Amino acid sequence: MARYKHERNETIRDTERGVNFPADENNRDYQEYLASGETADPADPEPVPSRAERRRAKYRRLIKMDEVHEALFEDKLGDPTKMNALIAIRQTIRDQEQ
Repeated sequence: MARYKHERNETIRDTERGVNFPADENNRDYQEYLASGETADPADPEPVPSRAERRRAKYRRLIKMDEVHEALFEDKLGDPTKMNALIAIRQTIRDQEQ
């Protein structure tokens, strides 16, 4: 295991000291990292959501879709700008499911 490791939040972790620092030329820890000549290990991959987490996310999207449909129905003859915004939200929710 290398002394340095990239993190998913775009910082670099010094595993010996237990500190994270940004890749900023003005940062002392970053300067030390560059001077060491070491290559940082890659960041861990994003965790894969569990089946239960995926189902909860889908359920939340469906609830949101129901709210949008209800708002569209209530505002059928109302403000066209609001209606277009609700239609765009509904399309965004549908796109997320694909």
